[in-house]
Amino acid sequence: MPSTEFVYGKNPVLEALNSGRDIEKIYIDRTLKGDAEMEVRAKAKEREIPLSRIPANAFRKWTKQPHQGLLAVMSVVEYKDVSVLRTKLLEEVVDAVLILDHVKDVRNMGAIIRSALCFGVRDIVIPAKNSAEINNITVKASAGAVLKCNLYRVTNLPKTMLDLKDTGAQVISLDKKSGQSLTTFSPQRPYILVIGSEGHGVTKELLNKSDVKLAIDHKTEFDSLNVSVATGIALFHLTMQES
Repeated sequence: MPSTEFVYGKNPVLEALNSGRDIEKIYIDRTLKGDAEMEVRAKAKEREIPLSRIPANAFRKWTKQPHQGLLAVMSVVEYKDVSVLRTKLLEEVVDAVLILDHVKDVRNMGAIIRSALCFGVRDIVIPAKNSAEINNITVKASAGAVLKCNLYRVTNLPKTMLDLKDTGAQVISLDKKSGQSLTTFSPQRPYILVIGSEGHGVTKELLNKSDVKLAIDHKTEFDSLNVSVATGIALFHLTMQES
């Protein structure tokens, strides 16, 4: 299993950015100013890499060495360009795509990807911000499935979803509040399944742009399913009922 690599210090972080290697996230001391800070921010924006400002003492989580207020978390996976996924949908070489709308827990992320691979879904889209990191914990929680899937990290999830929808794919959102019964629904092919965050579900903007909203039937009033369990149930039914 790959381990997460950390790069810290002005020159090493800039070299990592210039190398083209995939970077999971960059952390900057919130008080840092100057040319290096501006250059890192500009390059991170250009490469669509998430960036977060943190207090200086927070860097102790990763290193006790001099870090000059800059640290990059290197990716354990290689992110694909979403244009490749769009082409695959147009050419109908994939049956299903999974969009994870701000799933923030790394273990839930790993468990979801594990379920996805079990049901043959290898193409997974995640937002660059407000989403769980893909790190060694995620890899372990996925039982290695993360390393066998195609991951696409995007900065504008609503726009990406519409671009993929324009290929003719049916967009299905899991929504326990207003969705029709999952068990009686038969999807078109290819389809895009949208899964929301642990606490809030699919965001309103994505729900409104979906073709179908589905809900999981419950036998009791207790309907608080873990997001990874809900995803597994949804993928099972959609896979079994593909037309």
